Amino acid sequence: METETDICVITHAGLEDVCKDEVKSLLGVDATTSKGSVFFRAKLIDICRFCYKTRSALRVLVVLGRKTVSDLMLGAAKLADTVPVESWLDKTTTFACRSSIPEFGQEIAAEVGGILNDRTGAPVNLSKPTVTVIVHATDGDVLIGIDIGGEEVGKRDYRIFLGNDSLRGTIAYGLLITAGFEGDQNIVDIFCRSGVMPIEAALMASGISSHKHMRDFAFRRLPRLSGVDWEAEFDAMDKKTLKQPKCTIICMDDSFGSVSAAKKNAKIAGVHTHIEFSRTDLRFLDAKFGKGGLDMIVTMPPQPSARINGVALEKALHEMVYQAEFILKKNGKLAVVTKANVQEIKNLCAEFKLMPLKEKSVFQGGLELKMLVFTK
Repeated sequence: METETDICVITHAGLEDVCKDEVKSLLGVDATTSKGSVFFRAKLIDICRFCYKTRSALRVLVVLGRKTVSDLMLGAAKLADTVPVESWLDKTTTFACRSSIPEFGQEIAAEVGGILNDRTGAPVNLSKPTVTVIVHATDGDVLIGIDIGGEEVGKRDYRIFLGNDSLRGTIAYGLLITAGFEGDQNIVDIFCRSGVMPIEAALMASGISSHKHMRDFAFRRLPRLSGVDWEAEFDAMDKKTLKQPKCTIICMDDSFGSVSAAKKNAKIAGVHTHIEFSRTDLRFLDAKFGKGGLDMIVTMPPQPSARINGVALEKALHEMVYQAEFILKKNGKLAVVTKANVQEIKNLCAEFKLMPLKEKSVFQGGLELKMLVFTK
């Protein structure tokens, strides 16, 4: 019988709770969290399936060793001397060592990679390695793990036609979950940009994997998993979860370019038939939807930039909240993710009697974003 192994899922700092709940939903196991990380135990084959179905993970690691350190460089080097890496690396297996640590990450990766090369004789291949070793740090701990999913886990293949302030799919999914979207509520993104939010909602509502058209996971190159028919595995998972959406998902913007880009991206994702696209001025939402006609508005409002002055931005935020108060059902929700104007949005929601429900900080790279959820 296959034994369980220690797993670390790297996610956005601030979305650990979302990722933890997803682990429970997909694998039925409990997890613990640390900054930007979720830890649990599971069988290797189940972890590979998790990589295909996850919407919140950035990377998935099989943990070889973990320890609390005060000096990351020294601690990572000492850990590399002892981790049981021989079952993954040998003289016939190429590898690369990467680091998720912002400070001195390249130096740490080079140090650990050199130690592992000396120990195992595995040749280094930085462009297309068979195995990728990751050095990761969180809350005073450093760990070394095997990247079982690769970069594909956190990517979205549909993000081709992008504009300013385009969100990552993982962030959009996090906001939808934080807002309480379960796939059966009528929802609109009133500032759709490249369509990431409606596409993620449609993927959730239809049960389609975010990686359906992007299946080049790292585990497919691992010798110890070479006997698995992965295409059959993926198709079986798709068949099990595929469903017809029971909600209306509306992708809206007043820019023709944004709506056009969103349509193209949704077609790549395979969910364009599950989304209604509309070029509509924000001022006419009340006429389009009527009073109390929607369950949710989930969006990223305009952000400060050289293209939009303060007066225009203030007007857009005011119109967003004014319209939300009118078109949302009782207990309906306005959920926004923003890098600015947090207090202004809070003040406007208070003015229109939208009650604060949730607030959290989430980091997209080094950028802090605020997720705010209000209810009518």
